[in-house]
Amino acid sequence: MILYPELLLVSTTLLTVLLCGCLKSERFVLITVVGLLVSAMAVLLNGQGSDTLWRVDSLTQLSQLLVLLLSGWIGYYGRHTFPKKSAPYIYILLMLATVGALVVIAANSWPLFYVGLELMALPTYALCVIEKTHPTASEASLKYFVMGVIASIFILYGISFIYLVSADMGYTSLVAVDSSMRWYLSIGSVFLLSGILFKFGVAPFHMWVPDIYESAPIMVVNWIAVVPKIAMMSALVRILSVTGLNQVPVVLQVFMLSALLSIGYGVLMATQQKNLRRLIGYASIAHMGLVMLPLSLPTQNGLSSAFIYLVGYVLITTTAFSVLIALSQRGVEKLADLEGMARVLPHEAYTLLLSLAAMAGIPPLVGFMIKLNVFNELVVAGHIKSVIWAVSFVAISGYYYMSMVRHMFFNETGQLEVLGGKGLKEASETIVPSDSNYAVLAWGFGLIILGILPQSLLFQLTQVVNSVVVS
Repeated sequence: MILYPELLLVSTTLLTVLLCGCLKSERFVLITVVGLLVSAMAVLLNGQGSDTLWRVDSLTQLSQLLVLLLSGWIGYYGRHTFPKKSAPYIYILLMLATVGALVVIAANSWPLFYVGLELMALPTYALCVIEKTHPTASEASLKYFVMGVIASIFILYGISFIYLVSADMGYTSLVAVDSSMRWYLSIGSVFLLSGILFKFGVAPFHMWVPDIYESAPIMVVNWIAVVPKIAMMSALVRILSVTGLNQVPVVLQVFMLSALLSIGYGVLMATQQKNLRRLIGYASIAHMGLVMLPLSLPTQNGLSSAFIYLVGYVLITTTAFSVLIALSQRGVEKLADLEGMARVLPHEAYTLLLSLAAMAGIPPLVGFMIKLNVFNELVVAGHIKSVIWAVSFVAISGYYYMSMVRHMFFNETGQLEVLGGKGLKEASETIVPSDSNYAVLAWGFGLIILGILPQSLLFQLTQVVNSVVVS
C-alpha cells in the first residue's frame, strides 16, 4: 500500500490532537518521535510501486527516510527550546508539515504535488510565529506568509500553462512538444520555477530567509533549513527527469542566473552580519546557489550533482544547528557571544568547527567533496566562467566561517558576559544536557567519515537519481 507511511503519520497526528488535554507536555515528544520512526520503518518495508498519482521508487524512499529521521531528530533534540505549554501545538504542526513533505516527494502528478506543497507550507507559517518572544517574529512570519502565497500562485499559474501544453495532469514528457506550443511551455516553466526557487530560498526569491532564520524558534529554523529542501529537491529531480523541462533553454537560464546571483549575494551579505542566525541564513542562500548551479546543465549528471550537494548540505547544516540549539538556551545570538566557547563547551566548539570547515569546503570534510563534484560537472560541460565565479565566492566565504572559529578559539574577553558570570562546569551543564554532548560530536565525526570515504555516498546517490529515469 503506497500511502502507508503517510497514513501512519496522519494517525499519529490525530492521536496527538485527541490527547492534548490528557497528557503532560513531555509525552508529546515521545509520541511524535515514535510516530516518525514507525513511519520511517514503513518506508523501508513498504516496497516500491506506482499509480497515476504516486510513485514510490528509490528516490522516494531515500528522501522520505531522510525527512522522517531528520524531523524526529529535530523534534527530540529541540524539545528544550520552547515553553512546555506549546509542545502539543508545535508537534502537531511539525507532523502535519512532515506529511506534506512526504506527499511532495511521492507525488507523480501536478495536483498532488501542489496539495502536498500547501500542506507542508501552511503549518510552517504557523510554526514560525507560534512563539512571539522575538520582537520581529510577527513581522518576519507575515513576510514569509505573504511571499509564500505569491510563490504558490506562481506555481499554480505555471502548472496551468504546462497543462495547456501537455493536456495531462500527471508528470509526462514534454520534450516532443509542438513548436507552436513552446512559448506557453517556456512561460509555464518560468512561473513554476519561480515558486519552487522560493521554497529553496534562492535569490531573488530569498527575502524571507534572513528574517525567519533570526526570529523564528531555533528548532523550527532547523526544520525549515533541511526538511522542505529535501522534499523540494526530490520533487524537482523527478519533474525535470520525467518531463524533460531541463531541455528547455529558458529553464537552464533561470537556474544559471539564480545560482550565480545567490552565490554572490549570499556571500557578500553574510560577510556583513553580526547576528549568528542571520549569518547562517545568508550563507544558506549561497549554498542553495551552488545547488542550483549544476541544474543549469541539461544532463542527468547535473541532477545527480545537485541532489548530492543538497544531501551533503543537509548533513552539514543539521550538525551546525545541533550546536546552535544547544547555545540558544543561553541567549547566544551574536558572533561576539561565541567568545571563549572552546574552553566552556569543547564538544560543541569542535563540532561547530567541523561544520563550518565543511561549509567552507575545506578537505577532507564532506563539504569539499560535494563542491568538487559540482565543479567537476561544470568544467566537463565547459562552464569555466561559472566555476571561476563560484570558486571565488567560496573562497570569500571562508572569511566569515573562520571569523566564527576565531571567536570560539582565540577570543575570550566576552566569556563571562555570555555565561552570566558562572563557573565553567556549571555553565556547561546549564547550556546543554550532558547526554547531548556525544550526540553532537557524532554528527561532527560523520562529516569527517563521509569526506574521507565519499565513493559509496556518491555512487549510491547517483544510482538513486538515475533510477527515476529507469522507472
